[in-house]
Amino acid sequence: MRHSVRFGSMALGLALAGLTAWVTFGAAGCVVTTADTTDSGTTTGDDSGTDTNPGTDTNPSATTGSIVVSASSLLAPGATDGHATAFGKGSTYADINAFQIYNAYATIDASSPAQGGTLFPTAIGLDPTSGNPVDAQLDGLPEGTYTIDVTGYLRGLNGPGLNDGDINERIAFMRTTCTATVVAGVATTASCAPLSVADSTGSTYYKGIIFPSDLIPAGWCEGAVATAPSNPFDLWRAFEPWGATGVSPNVSIAESDCHGVVFIDASKFRADVNPTDKSTTWGTAIELKTSTAACNVQNPCTITYDATTSDLVWVDPSLHPECKLNSTTVSTGGCF
Repeated sequence: MRHSVRFGSMALGLALAGLTAWVTFGAAGCVVTTADTTDSGTTTGDDSGTDTNPGTDTNPSATTGSIVVSASSLLAPGATDGHATAFGKGSTYADINAFQIYNAYATIDASSPAQGGTLFPTAIGLDPTSGNPVDAQLDGLPEGTYTIDVTGYLRGLNGPGLNDGDINERIAFMRTTCTATVVAGVATTASCAPLSVADSTGSTYYKGIIFPSDLIPAGWCEGAVATAPSNPFDLWRAFEPWGATGVSPNVSIAESDCHGVVFIDASKFRADVNPTDKSTTWGTAIELKTSTAACNVQNPCTITYDATTSDLVWVDPSLHPECKLNSTTVSTGGCF
């Protein structure tokens, strides 16, 4: 920090009497400046002292830098063209139809100078408590130009098994790429296109059927209308082929916690999809936390799927009441 000391001029008589002082300090208005070695000021890099507020100063001794993927850069608010519009949603039909998603994860692309395949340590989205955006940052990257792959996810988890312990896969819905040039000692914000359902040709990245969470009435996950509220509904699934009361499904190919969606990858459809109208016939079910006994729909949930015109379908509950799970649609009324 610089220290300045000023001295004013004196009356003529006093000045003559103090000639020695005049010689020592020089002319009136002289400014004496000193520099310390413990800089406690707020100006960055102002002298040779220790800078206690470095701001965005680069560190000349650093050999690596960082990349930041900001949540806002991945959104196109208000878009109706398949670009992500918001985080923290991605569960109901209305969410999905508005291209709202739950969160996203970023990964260094294999074509980048280093750490190809490395996942950023933080999910990108919204803080569930504050509602503030959450960015992701990856440190320790050598200098160079990087490509970052970003995937946007819907709410919930999928798994191929019959038990809730098999739920281990996030449900991918959108993708995009970002680029960033890393400079040693600097956190560089990546340049990103908004997340999108489809690529530049209009082909969706993920193909299949999405069963949204509002096929289950609000509050049921908490056991509000369950026979025993201490034993609430735990998860729900979609399976094929649909079976009547008492008939177990051949295979349960997807499941989720009951606040999320169920996604059926088109590659897992059975071979007996109706070739004429492209219809697929599904059962949906919800289960209690301590039991694998499912409350199945008593009528088939029939979805038209034609990959030549629409290779990703999310089920509209208003158009498919037979897919809903409630006290009048399930095969066992005692579930509720």
